[in-house]
Amino acid sequence: MECLTLTDGVNLAVVLLHRTDSAREVLVSLHPCLLGANGAHYRLRDAITGQVLSPTLPARVSLKPYGTRLLMMERVVSPQECEAGITQAQKAIAHWREKGVDVTPFEVWLQSAIAHLKAQRFAKAFALFGSVTGSLAIQPTVRRTGETLQVKATIWQPDGRPAQDARVRVRLVPGSFQWHKMNPDGKGVFAVTLNPPRLYNPMEAKYTPVTQGLKLVVEARRGELVGGRRF
Repeated sequence: MECLTLTDGVNLAVVLLHRTDSAREVLVSLHPCLLGANGAHYRLRDAITGQVLSPTLPARVSLKPYGTRLLMMERVVSPQECEAGITQAQKAIAHWREKGVDVTPFEVWLQSAIAHLKAQRFAKAFALFGSVTGSLAIQPTVRRTGETLQVKATIWQPDGRPAQDARVRVRLVPGSFQWHKMNPDGKGVFAVTLNPPRLYNPMEAKYTPVTQGLKLVVEARRGELVGGRRF
């Protein structure tokens, strides 16, 4: 038996590959640590037919000899929960827009959540609006001074307040895949000075700092809130 999984952060798609010539039954469940502090409820659905196989987990599933099953473990969510979560996501985006944050990715998630809500795909809507309400918004700037980069990032919470106690780090691409801690100023702004990577320039027969095509990846965490930005 082989189990392949894919998740959107809330719901879990599972492919079961049965590699023997005899039928068997398996127990499908989620570890309690994945259910969160409030003990979220999940149901089991056949991803191909759409049939709900069990309204709760754990649940038993039968497999034919050399059979395959494509299953969805979906969080049980009410339309009212989705509507309330979408309202929270709209408020968060409004706060970030006022701060001058590029909210394009968040708006894409929000519109997708609304579309899934209208289609009564509540579990997917829950995952999508949660991508907004569970995020930190990052407002980065970078300035080159000589051969160094002065990187700053303002981190915003969904309620529009600065995330003063967030943990923030940044790395250069291309680079050595090393993360650099960004230091807080106590007001939600984090900064660090970086040296760009050097590449060998055969025309000058020496190593010179990379000046073209350089990207920065910023990651921020505060409790269960997570944010990321590439620029």
